[in-house]
Amino acid sequence: MTEKILLVDDDPNILNGYRRSLRKTFKLRTAIGAQSALTTLEEDGPFAVVITDMKMPGMDGLQFLNEVRKNYPETVRIMLTGHADLQTAMDAINGGAIFRFLTKPCTPEKMSQVIRISIEQYRLQRSDKDLLDKTVKSSVKVLTDILSLVNPTAFGRASRIRRYVLQLAEAINMKDTWMLELSAMLSQIGFVALSPAILDKVYIMEKLTEEEWEQYKDYPLLGADLIREIPRLEMVADIIERQLWDFSKFSKSETLTYEGKLIALNAQILRAVMSFDERISRGLGPEAAIAIMVHKPEKYSPQIVKQLKHINTNLEFSTKKQVRVEELTPDMITVEEVRSSNGTLLVPKYQEINQLLIERLSQHKREIGVKEPFTVAYNELKTNE
Repeated sequence: MTEKILLVDDDPNILNGYRRSLRKTFKLRTAIGAQSALTTLEEDGPFAVVITDMKMPGMDGLQFLNEVRKNYPETVRIMLTGHADLQTAMDAINGGAIFRFLTKPCTPEKMSQVIRISIEQYRLQRSDKDLLDKTVKSSVKVLTDILSLVNPTAFGRASRIRRYVLQLAEAINMKDTWMLELSAMLSQIGFVALSPAILDKVYIMEKLTEEEWEQYKDYPLLGADLIREIPRLEMVADIIERQLWDFSKFSKSETLTYEGKLIALNAQILRAVMSFDERISRGLGPEAAIAIMVHKPEKYSPQIVKQLKHINTNLEFSTKKQVRVEELTPDMITVEEVRSSNGTLLVPKYQEINQLLIERLSQHKREIGVKEPFTVAYNELKTNE
């Protein structure tokens, strides 16, 4: 068994006993107490399985496993309990916090059997995750490519929002950002169902009529309905659906569960960053934009607004160059707007280039014309895959 197992207890004698009986079969690490275990997980992970005692001083086993679940969701979690803690263990299983529980005293043979089952569960999860990741990435790429063709401005805004939320997530030490990143990338996908007339008004900040507003305000729901059909993106769809919610709209009942809290946090980050970006696009500086948002605590989470100061809205690239349409490649990003010969905006500033966009620009150049050359840079912002 090459996968690593972490045993956690506040009694070193118990840990030494398990180490002696299991070390020849499994790759074991031990930690005395929850805080030491969290450090071990961060420094020596990933671990396939974590086994912890329930009764520990400071942070108990259930609190510890909830932290493991939050930061290392693929790790299989097991709890050791006394008979008095059986109801707690059962509640933890029903709530998704643990995979199995073992009652004390637990023989090495019984623990070995459960560890083997847990490792198989871990391998199954990883296999499913790899398959689903490919499905998800392919689906997201199709949707973002469609958005880049149908509405380049919306695609450009989604790219900026993605960049901003990742900077903010780093500032608040948010470890698992895949849902936040995908929510940002797909936040504007509902725009594909809106009329060009409404979109033009939105992007030049012109006031919408009551009828137009009724259509516009539903774009998060339209986008969420599209995303919800993709495996593993159900929570991402929930975040996208809530992207325009005011901070005051998140009720306590929705944030009681772990998933509810996660959706609420990501949606609140997305809401704040989108409003921040909107104000920057209107010509305000970052400090002025934040100053306005600080005075609207009913709309934006005050804790998140404070962290917007960490967002850098100015991009710097090590290499810039001027190119013509036929010189574009998918590893580039625009550093200035690309416009047609008659002045129509084709590609906004800081938009990542993909193959569909190159083909679209090539066709536009043949039929109408494109103002050339224009400035691009090699894209240093792409997510590592």
